[in-house]
Amino acid sequence: PKPVQTPHPPVWVGASRSDDTFRWAGRNGFNLMVLPTSYDRPVLRQAIESYRDELRAAGIEPARRHVLAKFHVYVGATPVTAERECAPYLEATLRMNDARNPARVGRGVEYTLDAQRDKGYVIAGDAAQCIDQLRSWVEDLTVDTVSCTFHFGGMPQDLALDSIRRFAERVMP
Repeated sequence: PKPVQTPHPPVWVGASRSDDTFRWAGRNGFNLMVLPTSYDRPVLRQAIESYRDELRAAGIEPARRHVLAKFHVYVGATPVTAERECAPYLEATLRMNDARNPARVGRGVEYTLDAQRDKGYVIAGDAAQCIDQLRSWVEDLTVDTVSCTFHFGGMPQDLALDSIRRFAERVMP
């Protein structure tokens, strides 16, 4: 079947390690996907700005393209329950990721939910906290699309489903 979009479906480019990829995506007018955990926030801000500079140089208004950020997300009923329910599974995920990437081991990564949330690497808390965390990405780096991983680190399915429901009911609106 022919694509609905003309001239083709939107193209998204994942950029996580190379500044050249950010610039290339902008130069070619593609949408951008980023992993906030790959960068300190000021470095990511600069990389996204270089993407937007290349869009402008290519004659494309940056507002016509999207920047997606991918996060682990947990929306708890309260801040205390979010901490208790999410923290062990987030830590398990981070340790597993490091185990698969030996270059990351020993870099002084703090696996705590608070440390990861402070860096902006995870969106977690009650609905109001999650809204504030997402809003900071929109305002600071003009991220306009979010990809959420709700089920991670061996989390029981019922916890993940409860978080998804709270996200849909209280955060998305």
